[in-house]
Amino acid sequence: MGQFIGHMGGFFILAAAVMIVGMFFWESGIVKDKGSVAVAGKAAASAAAMGMVYYFFMAYLRNIFGGQTNFFDFGKIFTFFGLDKLLNLYQTPSFKESVSGLNMPLFIYALHFIGGLVFKQYAGTALFLNFLAAAGGAVCIGRIALELWGESASSRAVFAVLALPFAFALFTPGCFGIVFGLAACAAYALYKKKTVLYVILTIAAILTSKLGLLALLFLIPAKMSGVSEFVRKLPGLKAVKNPYIRIGTLLLVLAINGFVIMLTMGGAI
Repeated sequence: MGQFIGHMGGFFILAAAVMIVGMFFWESGIVKDKGSVAVAGKAAASAAAMGMVYYFFMAYLRNIFGGQTNFFDFGKIFTFFGLDKLLNLYQTPSFKESVSGLNMPLFIYALHFIGGLVFKQYAGTALFLNFLAAAGGAVCIGRIALELWGESASSRAVFAVLALPFAFALFTPGCFGIVFGLAACAAYALYKKKTVLYVILTIAAILTSKLGLLALLFLIPAKMSGVSEFVRKLPGLKAVKNPYIRIGTLLLVLAINGFVIMLTMGGAI
């Protein structure tokens, strides 16, 4: 019960901070288009819902493979991908460890500071921030899909991306969700030809994790002629429009994703 109260208390404080930021954007007039807000809200809600499903599925599998475990004991749920070591690093950061492997120091030290303010709930804070960043990344993906293919394709694009194998890692207390969110925002900035913003977001992604280097790959399609036109025509292709191919592809991706999660939670990865 103590863990539950501690985590929920931390979540409420962070949620209040997010609401304040959202109200600032709304009241300042930066966000004006109600239609865009509705699409963004739908994308963020879809991402959060999928993240909850992933989390409870991982917690369930941990109960199966590792014995009875409290769903709110994040330190015992997330013992794969080296997340257990990362959780310790949030509490006592070390620069040498923060640049080892795929790690980079930005998120580790930022989490150490923020988690210290929120009742020292480092694991819960990391989990919440990754949920938030994954939702933000989903909003950017939804916005790109909205402008390319229309509103009906926006939620499908978000679901397709978050159903890919290893997408569940975005909702863990690592830095995967943060990198995804920053990279997706960088992609949207590049799509809108906001070069300076793209550079800033890409640098932030790289300083969060070496996986952030993947944001540089967005420069390839951006510099290739004809890519944008081809992407716009994708929904009209017969193979893409065929409902049987769509359903079959979705089921295959979900099956692979489930298999990867089971291997991961079983300790094979």
